[in-house]
Amino acid sequence: MKFIILLICLFSIIILLPFKVSAKTETHAAIKNPKYVAIIYNENIPTDVYHLYNWIVTNPNNPSINILKQKFYLKHTAKLIAYVSFGETDKSVNYYENVKRYGIGKNRVWHSEIMNIRKKGYRNYILNNVLPKIAKMGFKGFMFDTLDSYKLVSNKKDWPEFQKAEIKFIKDVRKKFPNKIIILNRGFSIIGKVHKDVNGIIAESLYRGLGGKSGLHYVKMSKSNSEWMLKKLKVIKNKYKLPVIIIDYVNPKNRQETKKDVVRIAKNGFIPWVTDKDLNIVGTTDFKFIKRRIIIICNSSSNPNRIDPAFFMAPLEYIGFTPVLFQVNKKLPKGFVADRYAGALVIANSIKNQKKFYRWVRKSINSGLKIFFVNTFGFPKKNRFLNRLGIKLYNNKADISDGYTYVFKSNGGDYEVPLNVSYDNVYLIPRDGKPVVCIKNKYGQKSVPFAITPWGGYALDNTLMNSKGLWIYNPFKIYKKIFYKTSFPVPDVTTENGRRMLFAQIDGDGDFGYANFNPNEFIASYVAKNILEHYKVPVDASVIVSDLIGKPYGLHLKRAKQLRAIFRKIFKYKNVQIASHTFSHPFNWPALVKGIDKPGYELPVPDYKFSVRSNVIGSVNWINKHLAPKGKKVRVILWSGDCDVPEKAVRMAYDIGIYNVNWKNTSIRYSHPFLKYLKPMGRNVGNFFQNNAGIANEDIYTHLWRGPFYGFENVIQTFKMTDKPYRLKPIYIYYHWYSGQKVASVKALNKVYTWALKQHPIPMFLSQYARKNLDFRSTAIAKKGNGWIIKNSGNLRTLRIPLKWGYPNMKLSKGVVGYRIINGREYIALSNSGSYYLILSHKKPNFRLIEANGMIKFFKKTKNGYLFKLKSNPYVPLHFKIQSSECKIKIKDSKKFIKTVNGNIFSYKLINGRKAYVEAKCN
Repeated sequence: MKFIILLICLFSIIILLPFKVSAKTETHAAIKNPKYVAIIYNENIPTDVYHLYNWIVTNPNNPSINILKQKFYLKHTAKLIAYVSFGETDKSVNYYENVKRYGIGKNRVWHSEIMNIRKKGYRNYILNNVLPKIAKMGFKGFMFDTLDSYKLVSNKKDWPEFQKAEIKFIKDVRKKFPNKIIILNRGFSIIGKVHKDVNGIIAESLYRGLGGKSGLHYVKMSKSNSEWMLKKLKVIKNKYKLPVIIIDYVNPKNRQETKKDVVRIAKNGFIPWVTDKDLNIVGTTDFKFIKRRIIIICNSSSNPNRIDPAFFMAPLEYIGFTPVLFQVNKKLPKGFVADRYAGALVIANSIKNQKKFYRWVRKSINSGLKIFFVNTFGFPKKNRFLNRLGIKLYNNKADISDGYTYVFKSNGGDYEVPLNVSYDNVYLIPRDGKPVVCIKNKYGQKSVPFAITPWGGYALDNTLMNSKGLWIYNPFKIYKKIFYKTSFPVPDVTTENGRRMLFAQIDGDGDFGYANFNPNEFIASYVAKNILEHYKVPVDASVIVSDLIGKPYGLHLKRAKQLRAIFRKIFKYKNVQIASHTFSHPFNWPALVKGIDKPGYELPVPDYKFSVRSNVIGSVNWINKHLAPKGKKVRVILWSGDCDVPEKAVRMAYDIGIYNVNWKNTSIRYSHPFLKYLKPMGRNVGNFFQNNAGIANEDIYTHLWRGPFYGFENVIQTFKMTDKPYRLKPIYIYYHWYSGQKVASVKALNKVYTWALKQHPIPMFLSQYARKNLDFRSTAIAKKGNGWIIKNSGNLRTLRIPLKWGYPNMKLSKGVVGYRIINGREYIALSNSGSYYLILSHKKPNFRLIEANGMIKFFKKTKNGYLFKLKSNPYVPLHFKIQSSECKIKIKDSKKFIKTVNGNIFSYKLINGRKAYVEAKCN
């Protein structure tokens, strides 16, 4: 295996991993065999990989480990194993000066130095200096590589001495680290002496490996080599009962050979990992990893002519993909990308280095990535570029006034507006692929401005989306045709346990004001008594710190003391979660970050100079110290103004362990029923994620608070339009304190709450919403046999599938609690475990949870049935419904329930309580 030089910074940076150490120490004997193992040294390991594999071997200074630490919300089961090159080292590692005297020769292929492992001083240095630092980082074990390197530079008669030294070293490691996983790369000559001290064996190049003149070309291993290795490995597996992990090397472009190789390895009972020669890609094992990320190549928000990527994102999310934005003039995805991305959408209409971008396109397509271009290629429409994409180009003889006729247009057009192909002075014909739109000019020349091709496709000349952001073809269907290689169960963030989720959010604006209809009462006090106490559903309430703080920065010094008392009381409510709406309420974040502070860019806080830190960490700390009751802290920061916050701000929220929300406004309604008004879950900001509010606030519906002030009642239209025909959003009541200022706005607020509660939702806090959004992005899905492996942090608990797929097999599935049919689609309810296996059947199950307004807190299958616990949020009496045809249902504390029966459907309403244990015993 390649010697990993990224140990360079091992001793200069200690990265503490976010692992919770159990009070009960896990001993060597208690470590179970893994099913799936990944070996990957890429600097950007996708988050879902951490969910999907039991063991992950990587180098201990991988930057993605540091990013993993910052994702405080992430719960994964993977045990991270640190790569350690024991038999070789390199000048680039910063402990080289301490061990160079132990060198005895060179590895000419990897340009590294082979170490004299017989020397006690060398072994002790690794044992007592290198390994403890790795252990301190939080790694669960070590994978020792280059164990046989001494054979390259020593006489065969001396080999027993090297082997004796290795045996001593492994046993010393086990003694010093009794609870760590130890994996050896090969070590065939010593395994008989150390098999009780190690947890697994890695072996490279069983069937496919590296060779040739450079030693780094992909080659097929000889039959004799494979047979020799198989004999060794079967002894290790059958006699010593150790898991055997095989790393084979295949060009990642050769998918057919990769699949064949995986099957051959798995047939022997070994764990396969087929990867590239640098171990940089997400390799292949014996399940089909579903890639859900879509690259969106766009221009920066400062570009006045940019196409807004938000127009494209929500439909992608609905069908299961996670959009990842790349600003083309700043950064493009590096390396081999087809291992982790399902495709790329190109919407950038202003690219500085077009040749560089074209090279990236060609490289990505050759790697197997699907790329789709919308209204632009990003490089000149010339034959020297397009010929290599299989597109023939020629001049259009007609003028713009000559018009055109349709030769063919696929069904499904005129989705939001009629198809109207824009004039272009060049015509295109793809050699391969399926035309969606084909036109002809008066000279008989044909052009295909919209086609789906083997490498993705293109839609030019406003044939998919017009210049106003309106869709000509249904994007939900078009995206599936382009990017779906395998249909999969879609993680859903709108529904849980068969009910549409309900969230409420109050931004801090107006927290200082008085109600117009009662000048003696503060708005916040009125809203608290008449909305928060009346409806008693979860709400995240925020303040602007400069509105409530005293001298020297306070904006309302005469009211501040009274306001602080009001919010101390509000923040004690059980149904209120505390949020910050920043310190100075920046309106223009980009300008302020650049040091441009003009009137109107933030609130006019006296003697204050803008800083990101004071608006994030400063505001949170002040609220926690001065307003939060004991045992309660700020959980969320709600961005202010244009919400175009820098990466630094989002990173600060991550650093202090709070969720961040607000970006763009979903405001689709009857007056403008277009998808451009449907906004995504959020956006990636560097390595972090900025969550979006589910639905727009009352400011949008009242024309920026200019009236009519009853306008917020129109959000009910948005709720309805984001429920059918596609359930696109949860119910999300988002307003400011100033909604309590006027009679009309208060009536609207009451109307909205009343409507929302009549929908029988499952009410939740905003932190729960944010966790589900984040879990959507990291949920891992893989096809295994006839079922689906689904892994995440246990926060996202719903999958959506087509009805034609059948029903969950409750007996064979894992972590599946029930399902409900909504809008002709099946919503599958999952437990809170984060580890699921879904098997489907065309036979309906004899038991299922249909719906509940509480969350699953515990679920397990018993010998003849099911046992689970439901719990709702504060002040929400628990209601749930079960279908059971062959099961007897027992509810703990059943006297507190109102029970109704309709055939085989049992409904339960808890009068005052919020939790229940349900036991089903089935025939």
